[in-house]
Amino acid sequence: MDWVQSAALALLLVFALAAGLGLGNDWLWGHNGYNGAAFSQAARNTLRFAEIGQAQYWTAPTPPPSEIIYAHHPLLLHLHVAVMFVLFGEHEWAARLVPAIYSVLSAAMLYFLVRRLWGSRVAVVSLFVFVCLPIDLIYANMVDHEQGSIFWSLVMLHHYLRLRETGARRNLWGLLAATFMACQFDWPPYYIAFFLFLHALVGGLRRHPVKLRQTAEFSFLVVFGAFVLVNFFGYFLWIFLKMGSLRNMVDSFVSRSASPDDIWSQTLTRLPDMFPALVLSLAAFWLISFLVRLGRGQSQMRDLLPLSYFLAQTVHQAVFKEAGYLHVYWFYHAAPFVSVASGIALVASARFVTNFRAFDDSASPSGVRRLLVAAALGAILLSLFVAGVRGMAWARPLEGSPYAHKGQQNQDLVYVARWLGEHTARDQAILFHESLPVRIEVVWYFDRVHALVPDLDLDELPAVIGPCEPAYYVLDIAEAPPEAYQGFLREGRPATLMNGHILAINLSTLSDTQALNESLELVQEEPTLWSTYWKSPWGARAHWVSEPTGIDVLARLRTIDSSPTGPSP
Repeated sequence: MDWVQSAALALLLVFALAAGLGLGNDWLWGHNGYNGAAFSQAARNTLRFAEIGQAQYWTAPTPPPSEIIYAHHPLLLHLHVAVMFVLFGEHEWAARLVPAIYSVLSAAMLYFLVRRLWGSRVAVVSLFVFVCLPIDLIYANMVDHEQGSIFWSLVMLHHYLRLRETGARRNLWGLLAATFMACQFDWPPYYIAFFLFLHALVGGLRRHPVKLRQTAEFSFLVVFGAFVLVNFFGYFLWIFLKMGSLRNMVDSFVSRSASPDDIWSQTLTRLPDMFPALVLSLAAFWLISFLVRLGRGQSQMRDLLPLSYFLAQTVHQAVFKEAGYLHVYWFYHAAPFVSVASGIALVASARFVTNFRAFDDSASPSGVRRLLVAAALGAILLSLFVAGVRGMAWARPLEGSPYAHKGQQNQDLVYVARWLGEHTARDQAILFHESLPVRIEVVWYFDRVHALVPDLDLDELPAVIGPCEPAYYVLDIAEAPPEAYQGFLREGRPATLMNGHILAINLSTLSDTQALNESLELVQEEPTLWSTYWKSPWGARAHWVSEPTGIDVLARLRTIDSSPTGPSP
C-alpha cells in the first residue's frame, strides 16, 4: 500500500468517525430530527402493515389510507431503514446507519473513480475536499435521500464510462442496476441519466451521422432510454394506482417550484456555509477551463464526472426553488462536483507552479519550489479541514437547521413521549393541548393516535382518534390556562407532573386517592466518553426520578382559581 492509498484509507476512517458522531441521539428537532423521525415512522408502518408506501405520520393501529401516503420522493430510503429495523430493531441509530454508511461509501467511490480517471494525487486531494466539506460533515447521518442517491449515481457514472471504454456487457448491466437504485432514491439521478443519454446520442451522431440506427450505440440508446423512462413513469403509475390521481404530486410540484422573492440572495449567502469560498473558486476555475477546452474541441470523457453533478445540481436548484429555499441540504448533489473540480484545479495549479520554467532556477531551485508548493497546498487543505470542523460544530448542535436557532426545544418532550408510550396501549389515544409543540420528532416516541385540541370536552372527542380510547390529556401548565385542566383534576383524575410544567392527566381513571398523583423530574446522566460520541457532545442522556415536592404543586393545581396568567408551579 503506497502513501496515497494509506492517506485515502485514513481519510475514510476519519470520515466514518464523523458520520458516526451522534448516531444514537434522539430525534430532537430541525432537519435531522424531523426527517429522521418521519422516514423512520414510514419504515415502521411498512413493517407493521406491509405498506410499501411512505406513511410518515400514521400512528393508528389500523392500516394507513392511501391519501396520507407521502409520494414526493421515491421509496428506497425508508425501505432501507425498514431493513435496518428488521436487523437491529427500531432505534434512531439503526435509521441513521443508512445515510452514514452511504456517506462513507460515496467518499470511497469518489476516490476510486477519480483515481482511475485522473490518478492518485487528484483522487486523494478530491477525497480530502469531499470529507471536509461542511455539507458532508453536517448531514452525513441525516436520514434523507441524498446520500444513497450520490453513491449510486457515482456507480452509474463508473459503469457508463467503462461501457464507453470497453463495451463490456457487464458494464451495461451494472449501469442499469445502478440507475435503478439511484433513481429510486431521489430525483437528481434522473437528470444525470438524461445527460448520459444526450452524451451518448451526440457522440453517436458524430461518429455515425448517417447510419446511427444500425450501430450498437443506437441499441444502447434505446435500452437505456427505455429503462429510465420505465423507472420514471412506473413510479408515477404506482402513485396513480395507489392514490387514484396525481393531484398530490402536481400540488407538491407547484409548491416546491415556487420562487420566493429573496431566493437567489439567500442562496448566494448560504452556499459558502456549505462549501467554503476557496473550493467554490477552484471549482469555478475548473468549469471555466472546461468550457474553454470544450470550445476548442479538447474536452474528455472523464469530464462527465464533475460536469454531471454541476448540471444536476443546477437543474435541481432551478426547478425546485422553494424546496432549495427551505432546505440548505438541497445543495448536497453539488458535493461531488465541488470536490472533484477543486481537486483537479489544486493539483493542476501545484504542478504548474512547480514546473513553471519562467522562474529563475538559480534563485528558486526546483527542490525549494516543490517545498513551497507542498507547504501552500498543505495550508489550503488545512484551512478546508478547519472550515469543515467549524461548520459541523456550528450546525450539528442545531440539528442541521443552523438558520432556525431554536436549540434543543424537544429535549424534555422526547422523554415525556417515551413515558406516554410506556403507559399506554396501541389502541389508546393521547390528546394534547395546543400549548405543546407536538411534531413528528415527539410522535415517534409514543407512536399512538393523537390530536391537538384548544380545549378538551370528553363528550365531544376529536374525530381523528376514531374508536381509540383517550388515555391521557397532556398540556404545558406554564402556557395553558387553568380552566384547560383544573376541572379534570377536581374530578379526581390522577395526574403526573413532569419537569414541573408538563401535566399528563389520566383520562381512564377517576379516584379520590391523592397517592395516584406523581411528580417526576428529568435528571441528566453523567456523560462518558462513549455517550459523548454516541449521543454527540450536544446531546444528553437522562431519566425520570420521583420528585415528592411536586405533589404539593399538583394539590395546589386542584384548588387554584382560574386566572389569565395561570399557575406558577
